Amino acid sequence: MGAYLVRRLLLAVPTMAVVYTVAFLLVHATPGGPWDNAEKPLAPQVIENIRLKFHLNEPLWDQYLLYLRDAVHGSLGPSYVNAARDVSEIISDFFPVSVQLGAVAMVWAVAFGIPLGTLAAVYRNTPVDYAAMGIVVVGISIPNYVMATILVTVLAVLLHWLPTGGWGGVLDLRVVIPAAAIAFRPGATLARYLRTSLLEVLGQDYIRTARAKGVSGRGVVIRHALRNALVPIATVSGILVADVITGSFFVETITRVPGIGRYFVLATTGRDYPVLLGLALLFGVVIITMNILVDLTYAALDPQVRYE
Repeated sequence: MGAYLVRRLLLAVPTMAVVYTVAFLLVHATPGGPWDNAEKPLAPQVIENIRLKFHLNEPLWDQYLLYLRDAVHGSLGPSYVNAARDVSEIISDFFPVSVQLGAVAMVWAVAFGIPLGTLAAVYRNTPVDYAAMGIVVVGISIPNYVMATILVTVLAVLLHWLPTGGWGGVLDLRVVIPAAAIAFRPGATLARYLRTSLLEVLGQDYIRTARAKGVSGRGVVIRHALRNALVPIATVSGILVADVITGSFFVETITRVPGIGRYFVLATTGRDYPVLLGLALLFGVVIITMNILVDLTYAALDPQVRYE
């Protein structure tokens, strides 16, 4: 497994280079500049001096190499909009909040999706199955920012059951709305994949043998079928975890959670190139890491899996 892990880490290097290159080109292709939307318009000479300081007047290829050189040496540079802070400091301040929110959302998604998918498979083609799949369709169809808006409107504005937004940690009531909004879609996705996987497993010979030996229906599902059905789910789960952590931009903005997703939106509107590039690299690392972890969990779920 060690050689496999080293090979995957080496393959991550060109992948990150592609992520960095695409992000760099997209960021610089966006119309406007970092100081176009400043609260107080800056004098042209001031803007020119800032551009000289950050090498923005140099050819794009030279800027690309300068950014790349600093990134390789571990420096993501200062923020253009908030020049007093480095991008790495901004990430260290805001990313933990997104990780905490994503962790809560993923726990809720698993707690919601696994039972729902299991019920749909066990009670196939019954009203329970139809109701579960109806929930799944709704969950997959509604974007998380729309769900966040609905939850804020109903639970906070109309019913006054929960705060409209803010952040106080994973045990604070303010986590409920953003976590639920983020968790609904991955939970529904897990339920859909689990139903399909579990139905396939329940039709195999060893399950019929277990039933013939007198194992109860619940025992067959929990002890024999569910573990094997979770193997393909691991692939989806890794992608969903990465999506939950890195894809909460608008939910954090709507619910005023001070996470990295909300800061990404602010950096986008402010054309803060170093922050956008730094976050693109961060999100790339998260996605690659989750994919590697998913592959490593295969052996734990299925002993027949071998690393080559």
